[in-house]
Amino acid sequence: MAKAKAKITLANGTLVVVEGSPSEVANTVNQLAFKSEMISKGEHATERKRAKDKKITTSPTDLILSLADGGFFKSSKDLASIKEGLAEIGHIYPVQTLSSIVFKMVRRRYLRRVKQGGRWVYLI
Repeated sequence: MAKAKAKITLANGTLVVVEGSPSEVANTVNQLAFKSEMISKGEHATERKRAKDKKITTSPTDLILSLADGGFFKSSKDLASIKEGLAEIGHIYPVQTLSSIVFKMVRRRYLRRVKQGGRWVYLI
């Protein structure tokens, strides 16, 4: 079987010697060329994959704060209203989940809580 040999000098000066069958050598040279191109662009294949896999997540607290920034709490709102406000922007949460989140926001003084007509309502 024919053996092939390739000597490659990388951009950083590293000398790579590849020996094997012609297809193995061609494969390795192509991989090195691809990686070298990615490094020269300032990207690594793993970085590209991580960036693609990264999801932007927003917590319910952040979503409620964004409602507050938009003037949602200018008038008092109960938990059902907060649930509807979040649903309008595409985030569905049960009232039971929102109850504990909103209460934590009250304790952290992001929101105020007042009792009106036997029900708790929230405002800024």
